[in-house]
This record gives sequence, structure tokens and C-alpha cells, in this order.
Amino acid sequence: MPKQSESIRRVAARQREEAEGLWGRMPPVRQRPLVSSVDLREIVRVFEALPTLRYPIDTAADLLEQLGGEDATVQLAGIDVRVARMIGYLRAYYFPISSVENFIEKLAEVIRTNRPSVDISTEVPKLKQSLGDLKYPIADSADLARQSGGEDGVAFRRIDGKTAPLLTQMPEEFFPVESEEDLDRSLALALLSRPLISPHESPQPER
Repeated sequence: MPKQSESIRRVAARQREEAEGLWGRMPPVRQRPLVSSVDLREIVRVFEALPTLRYPIDTAADLLEQLGGEDATVQLAGIDVRVARMIGYLRAYYFPISSVENFIEKLAEVIRTNRPSVDISTEVPKLKQSLGDLKYPIADSADLARQSGGEDGVAFRRIDGKTAPLLTQMPEEFFPVESEEDLDRSLALALLSRPLISPHESPQPER
């Protein structure tokens, strides 16, 4: 069996295992929406920060009231966020929200829409050059950090224009990295799936 196929199967299996754990942290659903584990990570953070909601949620004003009003805040990944600002990401056409399943689907769309595109063909070579000479296999993120000069040694541009350590965005499911081709794939996935909500990010100023 080719190593590439084994690597892809390994990552897929770990993503399925992770998804099972993430669904276990979500409110009960009648049917699981078709949401990737990448998006589900962030959706879990949102739901863990919110109180139990009543459905249907007819309007943004209804959601704002359920979350405590204009001046209420919630903690997302250790950051205090005003709920009014968070609700601002939900366009008028997202309402009404008929059920928890419907809310999950709409949050996934918000996440995908706001995750910026990246030129993989340009960014992956830049990152590999910054990492320096590596020896394979790379067992885990700690091994990659050690070989590349430390967790904070390589950074990429965040969604708010600042930088964040690349290695903090490399899920353990990408390891072990068996070859340079495997590394290319893992770096591409890390760039494409970098989180919008991250404990490594500082809160952005309120506007």
C-alpha cells in the first residue's frame, strides 16, 4: 500500500475519532449535521460558551435577548467577546434558526465564509523554507518544534493581520509526518483549517 494512501487514511481515521469526541461535547441532536471536524472544533467552542437556547430563534434580537442583552459577554477560548458583536456575524437571512441542528449548520457556514483563502502553492514553500532542514519521520508537534527551533520560531499571518505560531495550529492527527510529501500535505491542511477562534489570539478591539 503506498505511503501516501496510508497517511491519508491515518489522518481521516483520527479526524473521525476527534469528531466523535467533539459531538460528545455538543447539545443533543436528532441528526448530526454534515459538518467537518475542522469547523466542529470552533462550533464546540461557541456552544460551550452559550447558555441553553430556546428554538426557534426568530431574529437576531431574539438571540441577543436570550444571551443577556446588548452589554452581555461570553468567553470564547479565554477571550471576553460581546454577544452583540458575535451576533453581528449572523446575516439577516440566517434567521429564523429553527433548531440546534440548524444553528450548527449556519455556524459552520459563517466559519467557512470568514476563514480567508490562502495561496497554498506560495505559502507552503515559504513555510518549509522557514522550518529549515528536517529529519523524517517527525513524531509529533514537539518533535517538529525541536527540529525547527521552537514552537514560536515559525509564524504565519492570522486572520486579523497579526501572526500566530504555526506549530500551535498543527493538530496531532497530522503526525507522524513520514516524508517531505507528507509535510507538504500537513502544512497545507494547517493553513486551510486555521481557526477563527483560537486561545493563541488576543481579543481584537471593539468597534
